[in-house]
Amino acid sequence: MARIRSSERPAPGKPDFAASEGGGRNRLGAAGAVLGVLLVMIVGAWFMLQRSDRMLDSNAVGVGSPIAQVETGHELCVNAVYVPAGTRRVRMWLAAKTGSTAHLVFHSTGRRDLASSPVVVPETGDFRMLPGPDAPAWPIEKTDRICLRVAGSVAVGGAFVTRLRGERPATLGGRALGEPEPAIAYFSGANDRPTQFGKLGDIVAHSQVFHGWAYPWLMALSILLAVIGTAFGLWLVVTAPRHSVRRLALAFMCVGFLWGAAWAFVSPPFQGNDEPEHFANLQYLAATGHTWDQSHSGNTRRSYSSRQQLMLAAIHHRSVVVDGAARPFWTARRDETWRKSDHGLRTDDGGGYTVSASGHGPGYYMLFAVPYRLTTWMRPANQLVLLRILNALLAALVPLLAVLTAALLLGGRRYPSAAAGAAAAVQPMAGYSAGSINNDTAVIVLGALILWLTMRIAVKGWDIRRSMALGAAAAFAPVGKATGTSAALFAAFWVAVMALRDRTREAVRGATAVLASVVATCVAWLVVSSIAGWPARLINVHTGEAASDPRTIPSLLQRVDYIIQTFIPFIHLTGDQQQVAHPFGRIYIVGGWAEFMWHRITFPIPVYLPIAAAMLAIGLSGLAAIVRHRSWLRGNWLPVGLVITLPVAVVVLVGWAYATPGGRPILAEQGRYILPALSALCVAGAGAIFGLPARLRTFAWGLSCGLMSAFAVVCLTFVCFHVYA
Repeated sequence: MARIRSSERPAPGKPDFAASEGGGRNRLGAAGAVLGVLLVMIVGAWFMLQRSDRMLDSNAVGVGSPIAQVETGHELCVNAVYVPAGTRRVRMWLAAKTGSTAHLVFHSTGRRDLASSPVVVPETGDFRMLPGPDAPAWPIEKTDRICLRVAGSVAVGGAFVTRLRGERPATLGGRALGEPEPAIAYFSGANDRPTQFGKLGDIVAHSQVFHGWAYPWLMALSILLAVIGTAFGLWLVVTAPRHSVRRLALAFMCVGFLWGAAWAFVSPPFQGNDEPEHFANLQYLAATGHTWDQSHSGNTRRSYSSRQQLMLAAIHHRSVVVDGAARPFWTARRDETWRKSDHGLRTDDGGGYTVSASGHGPGYYMLFAVPYRLTTWMRPANQLVLLRILNALLAALVPLLAVLTAALLLGGRRYPSAAAGAAAAVQPMAGYSAGSINNDTAVIVLGALILWLTMRIAVKGWDIRRSMALGAAAAFAPVGKATGTSAALFAAFWVAVMALRDRTREAVRGATAVLASVVATCVAWLVVSSIAGWPARLINVHTGEAASDPRTIPSLLQRVDYIIQTFIPFIHLTGDQQQVAHPFGRIYIVGGWAEFMWHRITFPIPVYLPIAAAMLAIGLSGLAAIVRHRSWLRGNWLPVGLVITLPVAVVVLVGWAYATPGGRPILAEQGRYILPALSALCVAGAGAIFGLPARLRTFAWGLSCGLMSAFAVVCLTFVCFHVYA
């Protein structure tokens, strides 16, 4: 066995965790990393080789519900359409009575109408392919209106849209429908079914819309840099004993930033979770120095500024986020139409109430006010990407803190520290969240910071500076977002436990410093808020109208029952509180690993089964580690308790907040809500490998990091092709 360096030897009183970490074991780690990458990339290659219909464009409308019932003798017409060249088929959502048929008529001013052959529409509502014109007499891209004619009765699916000024609404029987618009997508011929590789050119063309010709190449560069950074990260994991903890922390911070930046480019404008509302808050604060309406009552201002409203109308944001089948606009003509109106519009006339973001304070948005003011000359879509990249830089602190926390917990062990940093850097939902404007990022970083500061006190002892920093972070966490309350309560609980454990003069001074810092931070924030004219609040909550029916407010026991049934659905203390099957899997496996964009783009369920199996295996290995190293655990129960209880606190708070008597037909919780505990989860996962035999540990660290890294690449590729091809 290779000789262990003095810097790699375990701290006094701790078991020799490094027995399997010498440099001679690097080959096992490399083998695990390569195997993990290969296993996932085989699945990725299979996806890239799959053939599918080539979509050419759409009207950026999803299907929320049927929006029109077309009867014989009437026609449903969609005006101001952008039909791309090469269109041979048109997809619409249709449901019909038995025996009903439908066909399309293509209109162009000054030309003879073109009609397609009628097709029978099944009774079951779904997307149907309708043929294009039988014999085009003129280029189909000259079409300015498409009409659906039926024999029988056919329901058409679509959604509500916000239109650009002057755009004509759809009509039914010659009467305007108003805001509803049917969902339409244009496809090439049935024989044109390229592989995903064959659609790379489509991505280049489609991603330019609203951004400019250089955008696809910048996006490709960002993805390439993220992949290279990931490979570098795997090399760091394999060669971890050669590097200092500080170097590993900085390196994985860079890897995390590259992934956040890549997601910033791939995500279409305003398709991050609640991103339009968060951007509206940022824009209004930067433009006026004031905060937005905190309540719906008495609200007289518009939710979005004139310029942002134009952008949202141009991309059909209201309708494109309805479901995963919708796509953003890909046609340059749409970009040109928008640019003609994007002149001299105000950015300071928003500030109205929004359901998802008005309850938040200005703390997070202050960070981006100056960069926003310096980039107002840019296209809105490109300015948004730049602000996303700055957000990714903030989020990159989480991998850095994960490395430092793991090193503290495990006595400076390099392999698990590097593994924790790699996991935090490439976790797909963390990268996606980092690449969008959302104050979740502030809470995620503060959660990781609070864990690290608390761990330093638990392992290194009380220190006035660390105690004051912990108090400030704990005070700011609820100010950033209500979900930060879990991290603040976590800090308060463990500071009290550590003070009672130590019962020394240093402990009293340290705990007093924490409390004094909390009070000073809260007072300072209230003073600053009062001077600036901002709402003086220490906890940001949504300010929706209070429930008028007390029966809609769950009791304490119902909340507890709801949380329990999230994990164990068959335990009923007060009745069935969950209407959705497998809530834990739906929230924290699907939503916690790969559920992207506003309309929740997901993989097929079988993709998540290996993830669930891996989570179970790591959990069992963690239990084995507790048993195997129980003598060490008796002397280090507090640091281990920190890592275990932060995820528990976050999950319990989320369940407490969303508990509903009788449950909900659609889960309100989202997997990204667990991310304030991301650092703790990554450290716990890396530490759980100590439950394996010593000879398998480096292989397991390499394998887990290889699997996660490759899966991150697959997720980014999948979303890129889904959105732009």
